[in-house]
Parts: sequence; C-alpha cells; structure tokens
Amino acid sequence: MTDPTLRDNVNDLVDRFERGELSRRDLFRAAAALGVLSSGLGSWVDAAAQPGPAKAARADLRRTGFLAQVRKVDAASGNNIAGVIKPGALRFWQQIAAGEWQHRTVSGEGVIEIDGQPTKVPAGQNLVIPAGKRFTYLNEGKAAWTFEASHPFWQPSTFTYGLDKAQLHGDEVWFDVCRSPEAVGSGGFYRIVTAEKAKNYAVISLDPGQQTVGMRSTTGVSRLTAVAGDVAIEKRGGTAAMSLSRGKGVALGRDESFRAANHGKAPAILELRPDPPRTWTPEAILWDFGNAEVKGDAIWFELVLPL
Repeated sequence: MTDPTLRDNVNDLVDRFERGELSRRDLFRAAAALGVLSSGLGSWVDAAAQPGPAKAARADLRRTGFLAQVRKVDAASGNNIAGVIKPGALRFWQQIAAGEWQHRTVSGEGVIEIDGQPTKVPAGQNLVIPAGKRFTYLNEGKAAWTFEASHPFWQPSTFTYGLDKAQLHGDEVWFDVCRSPEAVGSGGFYRIVTAEKAKNYAVISLDPGQQTVGMRSTTGVSRLTAVAGDVAIEKRGGTAAMSLSRGKGVALGRDESFRAANHGKAPAILELRPDPPRTWTPEAILWDFGNAEVKGDAIWFELVLPL
C-alpha cells in the first residue's frame, strides 16, 4: 500500500509541471527529494482529476555541441567513446568520480581546459585527466574537432557537470539522439536515471509537436508509462496508434519497436523501465530512423543540460 500523502505530493509536482510552474530539472529534483526518483514516478502518478490550462514546458534545456558515440560498455576494462566538439560548443565542465579520463585527439585543433587552465591537444596527442579535476572541451574555431576517450564506468551518476553557478548530478543530464554528428536531432530528449541496486531506466521528454524515432530493446520486456501529458504510441507493425495519458502504461515486449508523439499542447514525460529491472546500455537499443535501424553503439548523443 502506497503512502497517500506521498502520492498526493508527487501528483502535485506533476500538476505544477504541466501548468508550466516547474522546469524539468525542478520536477525531478523535487521527486528525488521525496525519495521516489530511483523507483520511478510512474507508479505514483494518477490521472489528472481536472486538467489545468496547457502550457509549454519552461525552457530549461540547452544543447552543448558536445556529441558522443558510446562504442563499448565494459565494467571490467572500461568504456570507450568517440566524440565531436562543434564550433561554439557550450563551455560547461565535467568531472568523474574515480579513475581517469583518457583522451586522444583524432582530428582538428583540440583544446581542453583543466581546472581553468587551457591545454592544446593536437591530433594524435593523448591527455590523461584524473578524477576530481574539472575539464571542459573547447572549440572557438570554425570547424569541429574529434576525439576518442575511455573512462572506468558507464552509469551517468558517476559524473558531475556544471556551467557558471549551476552544478548537475550526472543523471540529471539529458541527451538528444542523432543519426550522425551533422544530423538534426530526433525530436524529444532522453535521460538515464540510476535506479535501485545499480540498475537504471530511461525518461523521455516531449514538448508539443515533438515525436521520437522508433526504438526497441533487444534484451527484454519494458514498461512505458506516461508521467505527465498525453502522448500517442505507435507500435511497429501497422497497428493503430494508442493514446497514453498521465498515469497509464503499456508493456513492450522484447524487440517490440515503438515511437511516441506529443500532439497536445502540454509537455509530456514518459518513463521507459526494464521489467524486471536491469541495466540499460546503448548497444542493447536499436533506433529506427525510417529507412534503417541503427544499433545504439553507432548512434550519436548530444549532451543537453537542464539549466
């Protein structure tokens, strides 16, 4: 039996988000303070008794121009990524909790600022950044530069990010899904939330008019739940789209592809939870861009900060 007072508090937060009074960052930080974020909001949210006037989500997400391709996730030997730093990339810093960030510039004029001191890292050169150091990837030129890096862990919560006076826990950061570094994002934003017992789950944010690309998990069953708003869910295979309103959920079988669209006037939040709980990693997801499916370790993710 759930705590009725806690349930009321969670629903009040979602009401305020739908009315445009809370940003995405506000909503999830408040949910974490209530102790419900790791278990997910979906099981606490009820349908809105009297939906208020629909308002756009508060503009709190900023693209960074920092794109990463997660090529390997390995708890034993570390994780490997490829990266692209676009011209004018946002000057945010990041920090890892343990181990080392091992960087190698692949092409272009690499510049990394470590604890406020810029260091040139030309193509072919390596740089090791120890845990606890704040580092910023810079690009004040006119062309993108590329790099490869390895680091000791996958869970986003082991990172910290910041810009100006704002500091963000790693699993507060969102990302957009891109077919290539040059491509426009897919529509919608995603984040990975650390769950109980070192597992995780995904959250999807859709502003009015946004639609995700198709996606499917290759590792097992998941449950998709509407936390806020009202979305149309289309499963692969030509079935008619179903409406998924706040507090409602639908099971997704292994390898069952879906896409979500927000045709309403209010922002929408979805939870995508492995059932039973497990750890999500990029290579376990296939993304459908319409003409072909792309494995998650070939996708590019642009970091998006909730500021």
